[in-house]
Amino acid sequence: METKIENATTVEIKPEIDHIPQEDFERFAKRSLLDRRHNHLGAFQSHLIRTWGKEKAEATLEEHDVWSARDYRRDQKYGAAFIQRDISGQIRNVKLVAYKSDGHRVKDGEDCLVYDWRQRAYVNRPEGNKASLAGKRIMYAHTLTARQCFFNEDKIAKYPNKAIGMVEGEKSVVICSMAAPQYVWIAPGGQYGCRWYDPEVYEVFRGRKVTLFPDLDAFEDWKTRAEMMKLDGIDVDIFSLEAAGCVTEEDCAKGLDIADYFTRLQQQQYPEGFEQEEEVVEAASVKEADAPAITASLSKLVPAPTPAPKAEPVAERVAPTDAPPQSAQSLEELYEIDISQVVHEPRKLHSLKNPDGWASESEDEEKDKPSGWYIP
Repeated sequence: METKIENATTVEIKPEIDHIPQEDFERFAKRSLLDRRHNHLGAFQSHLIRTWGKEKAEATLEEHDVWSARDYRRDQKYGAAFIQRDISGQIRNVKLVAYKSDGHRVKDGEDCLVYDWRQRAYVNRPEGNKASLAGKRIMYAHTLTARQCFFNEDKIAKYPNKAIGMVEGEKSVVICSMAAPQYVWIAPGGQYGCRWYDPEVYEVFRGRKVTLFPDLDAFEDWKTRAEMMKLDGIDVDIFSLEAAGCVTEEDCAKGLDIADYFTRLQQQQYPEGFEQEEEVVEAASVKEADAPAITASLSKLVPAPTPAPKAEPVAERVAPTDAPPQSAQSLEELYEIDISQVVHEPRKLHSLKNPDGWASESEDEEKDKPSGWYIP
């Protein structure tokens, strides 16, 4: 690391690096992640085990390098960490995501404990996106210039004879790999994630058969982009979930994806679960994918019945009473502490530390900084 003085101001010049070395990732993992021996502590991982069985789920999690992320907590479970490895196996970035116990992501407005590495404590932050990239944090002493790649991209080289299936999210890659292992499943990490429609990014598809499996609300967008890829010589087609005959109006409103239907089919078969441009477009028309095995599988799925509307509750008149109104749950009951101690010792509540006691991301932080709030 170099420094230079410009107009009496010291400017720190960090060396550039285009990937995350394995040793730097391992250092980060020791502080911020839980390895696969603790899959039961991750919300997404626990859901997979309950739905698909321990042996199958854990083998798939290991194959796809999925960890539990301490940055997020919800329902007493941690978030998930997905490692982006490019086709040569180098780490480009690490994506951290908060999940609920039902396997769905925590959305904006929903409660979630986020670990504040400055305060060294969890803080409840309902607002905002519950997903982040940890690359800059890992390579804090460098300027990380790595461009994001597909999640699971390294498996394209590992399985050269398999067709490629592209879904939107990392979670779907893991689920689809269990339900339809005849494909190498990859994900850009969002509808437009990693700018997968750029030639520099989709170059890894060249010479391979590729099928796109878009979410219900992204079919037309992905079809248009696939047509441009077709013009560039990529052998690509697109799969329509609606053509499988298992989609309801409610599903369309929610924008479900193929992994949601694979999960629904699995839960139906095992209800008890387990333990634990116009001219250009016309010239490059992309046909719908012919995937008979997947279509036949999804066609067995019985559409979920539409729930009956709930009746409006009838207000009842309550006779007046001289008794004092009942208060909400007390502070003592809510936090299981003696409120008198908080009154006499105002910093008592601030001293509730993270019970797991792992180290901060920065070892040289001042020890006398306030720890912040912690809600278990």
